[in-house]
Amino acid sequence: MDNYKNMDEYFEYIFGYKPKKQGTGYELLVAAVLKILNNAQDVTHNIRKTGLYSKDKYQIDALVENKIMSIFVECKDYVERNKPTPRKDIATLAGSLNNLDINAGILASATGFTKPTVQYAESTKINPNAKEIELFLIRPSNDNDTEGLIMSVCINLDMITIDHDNSKLIPIMDTEKIQDVLKKHGYKVCDTYEATNRLYREDGTLYKYISEIANGKTFNPPDSDGVCRGCYTFDEKVFLEFYGEYIEVYRLDYEIRHKVTHIPEFVKIEDKALLKVESIDKKIDRIITEKQLKSVVFNDDGTIEYRGRY
Repeated sequence: MDNYKNMDEYFEYIFGYKPKKQGTGYELLVAAVLKILNNAQDVTHNIRKTGLYSKDKYQIDALVENKIMSIFVECKDYVERNKPTPRKDIATLAGSLNNLDINAGILASATGFTKPTVQYAESTKINPNAKEIELFLIRPSNDNDTEGLIMSVCINLDMITIDHDNSKLIPIMDTEKIQDVLKKHGYKVCDTYEATNRLYREDGTLYKYISEIANGKTFNPPDSDGVCRGCYTFDEKVFLEFYGEYIEVYRLDYEIRHKVTHIPEFVKIEDKALLKVESIDKKIDRIITEKQLKSVVFNDDGTIEYRGRY
């Protein structure tokens, strides 16, 4: 809790604003945690209910509900006092529960609980006239809480691709026919020309792209100098088009060179531990992260939404 005198200030550190009413920051943090722990439940902040057997009005810091049961959540921030939550707080919660149509209670503390408080909570589990109360320690996390946990992942990518500028794909063809076609169109044999990337069948339909064949040879075992050499033969007659005429290709000789493209931080996932959540019975022991809390939405009507993906 370094540099934060209470949980309202810690809430402001996380969300960028401080609630107007003192103590509300911790109530909202606890409500957010309970929503994150079970997104299927409805969680609403600051509910008021009238007693079953009297007209007393009860302010409920957070109400957790599902189709089966409802839970009265009471939140205590004694960070400034630096004292654990005393027995009187759980006794007050127990008395309120007995006058409300609510099934159970949770007492959440940012500073822990006194031994009498823990004993009182245990008694609610065996007392047939009491409604069960769970104790939750919900506080800022520290380095000890995250020891052994992975909070960031960074993946660098080395991508092997064809070095097209320095690779060769040589179609082996009838050179005399090529010379005749070139001369026919006014070119000298020594002139530079570019052939199409397409290989055709006898009926003029596309057989394959030459680049497609090259890509298929990308990961063939290279020679000692790192170059993949070989020849590609066809399972039928194929042709290259030169100026509207088709010349048969007998095979493709290739020399494929590669280059490595390094992409740093191709995947980078970072998160920060912000809250430690622990039930006194140890059934719940979790770290709540910044990404999780930033995925919580506090609606104007008091309802809490969680839009996180994990």
